[in-house]
Amino acid sequence: MLGVGEDGHYLASDVPAFIEYTDQVIYLDDGEFATIAPDGVTVSDSEGTVVETSIETIQWDPEDAEKSGHDHYMHKEIHEQPTALRHCLRGRVDEMAGEVVLDELAALDPSGPVHFVACGTSYHAALFGASVLRDRGVPAQAFLASEYTTDRVPVGASTLVVGVTQSGETADTMRALREANRVGAQTVAVTNTVGSSAARECDHALYVRAGRRSVSPQRRRLRASRSRCRCLPVS
Repeated sequence: MLGVGEDGHYLASDVPAFIEYTDQVIYLDDGEFATIAPDGVTVSDSEGTVVETSIETIQWDPEDAEKSGHDHYMHKEIHEQPTALRHCLRGRVDEMAGEVVLDELAALDPSGPVHFVACGTSYHAALFGASVLRDRGVPAQAFLASEYTTDRVPVGASTLVVGVTQSGETADTMRALREANRVGAQTVAVTNTVGSSAARECDHALYVRAGRRSVSPQRRRLRASRSRCRCLPVS
């Protein structure tokens, strides 16, 4: 993604890398290239044709990605859990009626099985979600996203495929969702990141609203070295 600032432009794999400098961001799709110069940013496709882009405003504070007075990031995330749960459930649980209302999914028309696809800890959440649906008579199953496209899982237009990914950028989960879209299945992203690849790829997005994930400077550097992404200020 690209950060667009008054004093420079920034290229990074996640917003925390440049949020202290700008809250204006351009999301790049697969196959798009960005040219960053002192006088602006140009986005083009693989043929060199300029692509129209929109600048979005990030609606969170830089402090959300820092330790906020806690001794370490794990301590911060533990103590944020009650608030994160309240944010996630607010406006979605009607205690008087005993119902859960998800307005974001009101347009869904599920008529077939539900497939959860996820990796890591998100896969554990998917296992629980599938179990809850099965207890209510809904045919549901959780799959490791890395195996979903290679195990010849039956999926068609009546299948609802739910991708669970905190970042919304998990490569294996994205691959599974794209395959589901290719065969015409309905897709839903359960993610914590507004504007992420999963949210933009799927028909519907259900945001966890748990707040920004704390990422230490050491982890940011490790991510950058693995993905070969750089934060490049241009003056």
